Amino acid sequence: MRTTIYSLIFLLLPTYSFCYEIGSNYTDLQKPEFDNHSFGYERNHERMTALALKCLYDHNLNNNEIENKPIKCQNFSPDKETYSIFTDALTSDNQLINYLDLVNHVRWSDDPTRMLISKKTSVKFGALLGADKVKAEKLGIVACSKRANEGEFNLLNHGMLCNSHYGKLQFLHSMAEKRGEEHKDTYSKIVQWSQWSLEMLKSEEVKSEDRHGRNQNYCDYWESSPDKELAQAMTPNLIRSAELCDDTRWFFGFFGHPEWLLSTIFNFTCDGSLSSKECTIFKNNNDHTQKAALGSILHMIQDSYSSSHANRGNELSDPQVNCSEIQSFYSYGLQNHDSHTVSDKWPTFSDECHSIETMDPVTASAQAIWISHKVMNKPDNKFKEHNNKYNSDFDSLIKSVFGKQPLPNIFADAGKAYAK
Repeated sequence: MRTTIYSLIFLLLPTYSFCYEIGSNYTDLQKPEFDNHSFGYERNHERMTALALKCLYDHNLNNNEIENKPIKCQNFSPDKETYSIFTDALTSDNQLINYLDLVNHVRWSDDPTRMLISKKTSVKFGALLGADKVKAEKLGIVACSKRANEGEFNLLNHGMLCNSHYGKLQFLHSMAEKRGEEHKDTYSKIVQWSQWSLEMLKSEEVKSEDRHGRNQNYCDYWESSPDKELAQAMTPNLIRSAELCDDTRWFFGFFGHPEWLLSTIFNFTCDGSLSSKECTIFKNNNDHTQKAALGSILHMIQDSYSSSHANRGNELSDPQVNCSEIQSFYSYGLQNHDSHTVSDKWPTFSDECHSIETMDPVTASAQAIWISHKVMNKPDNKFKEHNNKYNSDFDSLIKSVFGKQPLPNIFADAGKAYAK
């Protein structure tokens, strides 16, 4: 379905992802390529997700069903054997084959309107990144970094991507919104988003009982959501003020736009070469919704181990994963961006990451995929008991990554290694 959303031109403009890097284009699952792009972009979220998938495969050898939960992944260095699951290791009846495209869906937090799904948008995407400021000016594009100096961000006027890197949605990258944000607020948004995204994976009959059905009206849901911190970040009042939660279609649907649903934010594709004014919405596409929701969970888990996103005891800017508990979250807008970028290259892993006693980003990603598979493939009966079991498993996983509870009297800053 093609729809024109005039009032959301800024909402649908992407910017650079200041997190573990992603490749400059999507991975062709028939001919996967995980090496660096010629421009230097590293496919690090894709690599980490591939490692998680290979770990899940190794824990279920000689079994086409995904039964065994990965307890500890041992390989943190992607190689040809890692990528064999994309080429020759899997048979068509292996359940894991349904999750290979997560190497693309893990990019959602960086590219939520899927501009990089098409090569023709690379010029526009590069301009929006701020990498080519002259070209950006010619295209009439104001980079998010510049908008950050023009007042408080909001979802309607500044968009999801600008908000995710400089504003209210920085939790999508395991970061705080601004200097002085309390740890408990960042922690709450991360946990609430994780739980809400998991609900997006569930079958409709389960979710309808839990008020999380994918086809609920966006504004109605967030205006009454008990998750106050997350609901505030989703700004339903502004979205409603622009009539985006109303179905304005007329003349057989050729004009106007459909109402925003909970699933809408996961289903944009803006592949215009110079403009993001008209975008495709994958209407009622459960696969896009479920995989992007899961991808956002993986992305948030993986970013939490970047030393430029959260303080886990390593205050150097070297790209290294430290698997200690989180001590505080950083805010990107306060940081020296060059130092931040260094930390988001492919990391080394500290010794403690190899211990079965500690959680690491690869094992956590593999377990998140395993739990999500169980959630999406519930038994025909006893789904409430099934649902409760994996909700509990997921809650334990999130706490093992982000901490059992928020820390008191801890406030966000740039981090010593990243201060301007």
